[in-house]
Amino acid sequence: ARYAGVDPGLVRYYFGKTSHLLAEVVQQVITEMRVARRTRADFKEVEERLEHRIADAVRLFQGNPFLHQIVIELIFSGVQPRAREMWQKETIAPALEEWSAVIDKGVEEGKFRRVDPRFMQVLVIAAGEFYATGRSLLEDMFGADAVDGDLERAYIEFVRDIMLYGLVRRDK
Repeated sequence: ARYAGVDPGLVRYYFGKTSHLLAEVVQQVITEMRVARRTRADFKEVEERLEHRIADAVRLFQGNPFLHQIVIELIFSGVQPRAREMWQKETIAPALEEWSAVIDKGVEEGKFRRVDPRFMQVLVIAAGEFYATGRSLLEDMFGADAVDGDLERAYIEFVRDIMLYGLVRRDK
């Protein structure tokens, strides 16, 4: 509150506990990402939709590197009663519906095989979170000067290609 130039008393008045404030922040961040994704929902190609979902996750965690840890502490620890139920309804269910739509379209077009959307969600979360929180390892592997927008773009494309094609040679 002080960092933002706001009286801490106002924060307590509006949110009560710090955990309530953090829960609102998490929900706001996820809502903003979902709204941004809906503005791009008209992409025609399923490969493009897949790539944008990966990019969204990478950028979500870069902008909020501790988001997943906050979610774990607030929702899965039991600190917030009913938080897990709300999380499942307002965050997980819509995300899985979006994944199902992408996968269904890809299957319908003959481009994808049927996969479990829950695993897609887990994979993209893991890929996005690691890119944001594994910066030291990325710097050690690619060099401190290489960890920039070009590396991010290459990483997103790599994750997309692994999800689309695996490691199987395409010329077979």
